[in-house]
Amino acid sequence: MVDLNPRSPPDVWLGIGICYFKLKNSAKAKFALEHVLMLDPQNSMAMTALGVTELQISFCDQDQRAKAIKLFQKSFDIDDTNPLTMKHLADHFLLCNELDITEALCQRAIKQCDQLKRPDNSDLPTFRGEILILKSDLFFILGKVYHQREQYEEALNHYFQTVNLNRHNFAAHFYLAKIEYLNGNFNAVDEGLTRILSNPRYKDSYEAIKLLAKVKTIQGKRYEAMALYKRLLEINPRDHTSSFHVAQLFDQIDQNLALKYYEQGLLALQSSIETALKGHIQETGKADNMLDEREESEDVRAKKAKFYADAKNIVPPEILNNVGVLRMELAAQQKFQNAEDAR
Repeated sequence: MVDLNPRSPPDVWLGIGICYFKLKNSAKAKFALEHVLMLDPQNSMAMTALGVTELQISFCDQDQRAKAIKLFQKSFDIDDTNPLTMKHLADHFLLCNELDITEALCQRAIKQCDQLKRPDNSDLPTFRGEILILKSDLFFILGKVYHQREQYEEALNHYFQTVNLNRHNFAAHFYLAKIEYLNGNFNAVDEGLTRILSNPRYKDSYEAIKLLAKVKTIQGKRYEAMALYKRLLEINPRDHTSSFHVAQLFDQIDQNLALKYYEQGLLALQSSIETALKGHIQETGKADNMLDEREESEDVRAKKAKFYADAKNIVPPEILNNVGVLRMELAAQQKFQNAEDAR
């Protein structure tokens, strides 16, 4: 259509931009949406779509995020009834810990979703599906607001509404499991996390595996917990806490393996402390250079001393005690075995 009529109206370019966005072609989507705004600078839908495209290009880039937020805010100033704009602004304010603003935006957006009418040129099932997913996202953001306020019952209700509207929202399933864990409903946690991990996309979800391993331990399912902690170590061999958990599970079964995992965890912890120390020394070195002094300032020396003191307290005393006891017991067993062999 654009080839036949290069002067196509903004709505045509907006449709092209949204199509490219859904095809995950961010560069062409951005070009089309920027062209809409060149033709119609007050087109709030194009601003919102361009903001979402900016986030798709690089969600973690601070400059990209700042551009997107400006677009959402400008779009909201032009049209304060667009629930998609409100959703993205709510996400932003949640990150800024502005919980009251987030709550107000979400509640207003949900009301707007209920009042939306299907555009004449859209497919009814598709339209309904998109509205349900948008409402699901809004309930999820509200759930996180109540979660942060420690209003766990409200959070639980909103997470339930989220997954009822969109059962594929696996992040909501995970947050739901976290609330159920706090409530001591371990069977519900087990069921929810197993559902997440059965999805090929989330089978290596680190936090989900870790929480499920804790639940299996509480349920007394020692070997299932052990297998989950070993999976965590396959994903991240430097996870010293998982090494310590596996060691504790082996404690009454196989002391040699228990000691092996304790020592593996201590080595991983030592490595992380050394890495942190190098970073700390670099920072204090920068501070010294900025001060242009040969000797460390009192402030820098105090920071280093505190770092060393904190590092010594990182290893839980019970872990060191368990390692000491295991080494003594295994040494005694070896001594006894040597004596028996010598007879």
